[in-house]
Amino acid sequence: MSFAFNVDQKPIEEAIERAQKADKKVLFLAAASNLRLLAEHPVGFPANYNNVIAVFSHTPSRERSKFSPQGNRADNFSVLGEHLNAAFPKALNEGDFEKRQSGTSMATALMAGIAGLVIEFSRLHTIGDNVSDPNRLLTRAGMEAVFRLMMPQKELHGSSADGYLYLRPWVLFRAPRPGDPWNVVYEIEKALQSSI
Repeated sequence: MSFAFNVDQKPIEEAIERAQKADKKVLFLAAASNLRLLAEHPVGFPANYNNVIAVFSHTPSRERSKFSPQGNRADNFSVLGEHLNAAFPKALNEGDFEKRQSGTSMATALMAGIAGLVIEFSRLHTIGDNVSDPNRLLTRAGMEAVFRLMMPQKELHGSSADGYLYLRPWVLFRAPRPGDPWNVVYEIEKALQSSI
């Protein structure tokens, strides 16, 4: 969800609750907010909602974006959210179909794509049988456990000074090296089990 409100929105909260109780699960990610750094609660709704992964933005040099709020949870996941090339209505963009955009909303689209790749990877025919409960990936706890695998171990337990954990999917999906026992499926399964 690439939006943030100053106050909770009951219809959205109810929709999230209904979706979480449904047979077909839905993973929710939401933009933390932009330019609310001085607000009493800088992380907006629905990103501050318990069942939603809040998405923060960082620069290419992995520093908190100036518009992105301080994290409010133990794990505050961040992806690049600055100067991303996005599709844009030609009529609203001087005749061009693309525009460079920045914001936690842009970061949300990128993180949703990363989450989607993890979910699709877990459903591959040759892998799907090895992930015992792929529906756990459709929960905040499950996906955040896998997101932690996208962190170098030295950074995982001592997040950056701004409290962000900078996702790097290539840390999880790296090519095995000779003598390296790394197994992506095993690591995802282990992370999902630890998130129960």
